[in-house]
Amino acid sequence: MYRAVHKSQPGTCKKHDVLFAFKGLLEKWANKLIPNLDLPLGKTRPIIEKMMKWVLIKRNSSIKTYTKNVKLLKTYISSINYTVAVPKNEQLNFDLLYSILGQSKHSKNTEPYFFESVYKVLPESYHEKLELNDKGQIINLFSPINANSPEIAWHCISAICNLQCSYIIQKLLEILKLLLSLRLEQFPNKTKNVDLCTNKFSRSTKLGHSIVCHQNFSCSTTLLFLRNLGIHFPSIRNIVTLEYNLRRKQNIILKIDKAFCAGDVKTLQTIESHTIQNVNSFYINNFNFDNEDDIID
Repeated sequence: MYRAVHKSQPGTCKKHDVLFAFKGLLEKWANKLIPNLDLPLGKTRPIIEKMMKWVLIKRNSSIKTYTKNVKLLKTYISSINYTVAVPKNEQLNFDLLYSILGQSKHSKNTEPYFFESVYKVLPESYHEKLELNDKGQIINLFSPINANSPEIAWHCISAICNLQCSYIIQKLLEILKLLLSLRLEQFPNKTKNVDLCTNKFSRSTKLGHSIVCHQNFSCSTTLLFLRNLGIHFPSIRNIVTLEYNLRRKQNIILKIDKAFCAGDVKTLQTIESHTIQNVNSFYINNFNFDNEDDIID
């Protein structure tokens, strides 16, 4: 007989207070899937049982990673200084920003493909000082943080970096305080649509935003500014990265639950195949699977 991994967890297709609840006898889901596999009954059940085992391994692993990332996200959010009074004027002093968000740090690997929303047009006072290499690249605009480090990184320059005005920072702090106050089981419903792209040119299967969202403000998301701010400050960059990781894991879990509810054998078989192929990388990345007996007995 099949049973759910956690007895206290409620059902798959309904909203509950338990994180990504999955309720009921798994025999119910097996019976729903078996007719959708075009094989004799004697051959179908072992295939369905094996598929469900691997899919549930993937689901449980995703929940563990989600939980770990929520805890890490709260750690990063807690590092923000909420005690600093944000002025009401449009411009923010760099020292004040540093006191709220920590030290700025750009890096070669975190720069955006489009620079318009991150950097200002260079002031004329800089033009005569610029040096170019043979590729036409400016080589003396930013000073490296550590010239001896293999990482190419630099701090913000107030005349060049395009930072947000004070009301945006206040909005940011309010959002972060809200996230910090949430319980683990509240995160999925509160954050699943937090940064969805509503631009008609966006690709619905992709996370994030295109340059169109930045240029004509046709996207109604409330967190677009976070991505720009994260380019300047590692503290925000870490928060944005974890938010995307949470959404990826949540999408996987919801995809599995939807497939179970719909009896979608094809989708579940694809997830099973990917899980088996990637099992070694899961172990390398310190994912711990439940024992098989914890999933099916």
